[in-house]
Amino acid sequence: MSSSKPISIAIDTVFFQHSYSGITRVWETLFKNCPSNSENANYQITILQRGSAYKFKPKLNISKKFNLLQINDFNYMTMNQDVDYLNHICKTNKFDVFISTYYTYCNVIPNIVLIHDMIPEVYKFTPNHMWIQKDKCIKNASSFISITNNTKNDLLKFYPHIKENEDLFLVEVIHNSISQFIDTPETVNNALLINNRIKPKSYVLAMASNNEAYKNASLINNLDAKYGKDIAKLLNNPTPIIMITNSQLPNGFQVVGNILYLSKVPDEYLNSLYKNALCFVCPSLYEGFGMPVFEAYARKVPVIAMKLPVFEELGSEGIHEIDGDVSNNVDNLFKKIRFINDVDNKKAVDIRVNIGYSIVQKYTEEAQIAKWNEYFINLRNTVLVPKPFLNIILQTYNETNPDRIEELKYCVMQNLNNPYVKYVHDFCEVDYEQGSRWTESFEKHPKYKKPLKWVTIQNPDISVNPEYHENKINENWLTYKRAFETANSYSKYSKDYGQYWCIINLDIFLDSKSNWNLITNRLNDNFVFAQSRHEFNILPNGTIDAKMDSNFAQMFHANTQDAWFFKTPILINGKTNIIDNNGGSPFDIFDFHLGYLGCDNAIADRLVKSGYKVINQPLTYKIFHYDNIKGKNSSNYMEKHKVESAEKEKKQIKPKNKYPERAGSYLVPNYDQMMANGEEIDLIGLVRSLGGCSNWERYEFISKLFSERIMIQNP
Repeated sequence: MSSSKPISIAIDTVFFQHSYSGITRVWETLFKNCPSNSENANYQITILQRGSAYKFKPKLNISKKFNLLQINDFNYMTMNQDVDYLNHICKTNKFDVFISTYYTYCNVIPNIVLIHDMIPEVYKFTPNHMWIQKDKCIKNASSFISITNNTKNDLLKFYPHIKENEDLFLVEVIHNSISQFIDTPETVNNALLINNRIKPKSYVLAMASNNEAYKNASLINNLDAKYGKDIAKLLNNPTPIIMITNSQLPNGFQVVGNILYLSKVPDEYLNSLYKNALCFVCPSLYEGFGMPVFEAYARKVPVIAMKLPVFEELGSEGIHEIDGDVSNNVDNLFKKIRFINDVDNKKAVDIRVNIGYSIVQKYTEEAQIAKWNEYFINLRNTVLVPKPFLNIILQTYNETNPDRIEELKYCVMQNLNNPYVKYVHDFCEVDYEQGSRWTESFEKHPKYKKPLKWVTIQNPDISVNPEYHENKINENWLTYKRAFETANSYSKYSKDYGQYWCIINLDIFLDSKSNWNLITNRLNDNFVFAQSRHEFNILPNGTIDAKMDSNFAQMFHANTQDAWFFKTPILINGKTNIIDNNGGSPFDIFDFHLGYLGCDNAIADRLVKSGYKVINQPLTYKIFHYDNIKGKNSSNYMEKHKVESAEKEKKQIKPKNKYPERAGSYLVPNYDQMMANGEEIDLIGLVRSLGGCSNWERYEFISKLFSERIMIQNP
């Protein structure tokens, strides 16, 4: 994108389809304080409004400050389809960056994800569509914003690919701000307290906004059961505990024992409840930020809370901490309440109150929006910059045709100089000691590597003299198994290589203009790419001619893959019952050679059977095939392959074909071509063109649909 053009940011306001909550408040603060498009030359924001059910608050001036685009409602039942829908929206409107208010995502432009907490992961919530969507969103993200370092650490723990590829996936910490409530008179909306004979400073305020165990509402209930009458006597109040909850209560309140439960508390009423409380208790066992604690700080109310890492990070000096064995938490809580209520301790209590109030001053809306604004302005130099991350595996060989050598050298150099390529690993076919006759031109390139070929790699950082073996063809010629094992080993033992690899034929090179960084999105989500090629040629006048073969397009390029992209560790175990043509024993299902007809669809078959989703998107991520000398095309490629293989076998360069496709073949059609006409693949038309489908095939499809849409959640 042009450096003078403002960055175009799309924000999907999907969360505003949900009920109002703390997350809503975070985004409202950003919308309120972000500079408008008319006063901002660095970036422009387009609000993607989901349907028309939610109306933004007038004070946010959404329609006046930003571009507003109405899009379809989000539905968890069709969350995978929503990705392609958002892809279409983003491509049509030429957005540069996509941000979601709640875990929607696309994969045609960089995604930025705001992470509030990792509660479902920490507490191992039963998978449902919401948490499946979150998982996919994180795996498809290019960059992250975390509201605390504590949440960032949890993110890295549960998604280690972020930490292991830290140069590729940036994680910025931008703290939330503490909203200042309207300072209402203490008599406003206090009828409920008066009717229940609850006087100011005569009650303990607590909050457990949902029923999940980590919110620890049981601590307050157990406090009532064990010490409720003592607290009532201590505070001279028959209902000494007020608990705010999300439960749907009749008339918004309910008294049980010594506790007044409240739900749907408006802001001005909440402000009054804070101000008039003896103290505020946060029983939660995990918080992303812990906003209620800081809201209590802001109102100079003593705070009692569990000892949590997030409070240690943000400022726990104002907290009376409950720190100890879970079995005596109720006793500790009661002791803290008595301590705060004792007038002899007023000075000590006031010291913590004043510390808490000073902590709040660090988390202002001005500080928050300044960090967001800086982050948006820097996108051009962070998220939108190509980053080297791909390891290429290829194999040079003893080519003798000078013109063909020049083509192959051109391909290797294009890969070495590609800004997205980290290293090129050459499994050179020739004798290890001699080296190839024509690779000297690029062997000194800093990205060029020769793997240890003759030994099982245990640690590539250790330099060893390879054990000598006879120059056997079957050992020299690269197999998929050896390529995968090497990638797994290198990624495991050296962080320098990262986790993203591709296997390519020698006459293939990667386009330097495709945004290869985005391929990590699907690779993180258990996909493997099997990419079809564009035919490349340099015309006599020096211009470049590159296009996909139109004859192969009739089959959606389903059998012309020349590059395989994957993330390590990749699983490559298994045997097949098919005997190879030499009459040998059943061979390892991945242990066959590159470069034979059918090997591309055979490897796709093995990957699918190993649990991977294999996709082909050759228009999104382009690879080029440079083979003008031999003139291989869709009309003669069968004949050319046959002749070339025979010649190499005769010269003892290439082993005999094992015909791995006979043990299973999987065709990988061009996804981009199928999506060319809009947002959906014409499944019915395609099925008809193939002669229809049987009831069993329909049944298989319906079974898969049921399995993905309907979550089994046994008690």
